[in-house]
Amino acid sequence: MVEEEGKRLDIPYINQRWMGGLITNWKQLKLTLDRLNSLKQRRETGQLKKYTKKEQLLFDKEITKLERIVGGIATLKEAPEVVVVFDTHKEKLAVKEASNRGVTVIGLVDSNANPDKVDYLIPMNDDSAKALEIMVRVLGQAIENGMKRIQELKEPRTQDNKK
Repeated sequence: MVEEEGKRLDIPYINQRWMGGLITNWKQLKLTLDRLNSLKQRRETGQLKKYTKKEQLLFDKEITKLERIVGGIATLKEAPEVVVVFDTHKEKLAVKEASNRGVTVIGLVDSNANPDKVDYLIPMNDDSAKALEIMVRVLGQAIENGMKRIQELKEPRTQDNKK
C-alpha cells in the first residue's frame, strides 16, 4: 500500500526495512542511487548488451537488489526534509536518524513506542492492517492536496484567477 501510494503520487517511499545511514550518510546513499539510475539507464539504452551474458546477468541481479533496497527513493536528489514512519517502534533507527539531523518526523505511534523524537504523532494501533491502509490513503490524500496547493501558489495570477 505504501508503494502504490508513493507511485501514484510520484513521491519517494521506503516499503522495506529502513536502511541505516539514509539521512546521516547521505553522500554514500547518493552514490548508491546514482549507481542504480546509471545501470537502469544503460540497460534501457542497450549499453549493457556489449557485455557477456554472465556479466549482463550480474548487472540484472545488481539492479534487482538495488531496486529492492532503494528503488522507492531512486529519484531523491537530496536528503529528505520530512519522513513519515508507519511503525515508530519497529523503525526506531529511522526516527532516531531523522530526529538527529533535524528532519521532521511524522509518526504513527502505538502504545508500545516512545514518541519523544516524533515531531507530529498520530496515535493509533499500528498492528492493524486495515487501520494502516486507511492511514496511508488519508496521508496520501493530504500530500496530494498539499502538492496541488503548492502548484496553485506557483501559478502566476491574472485578473481572471485572482482570489
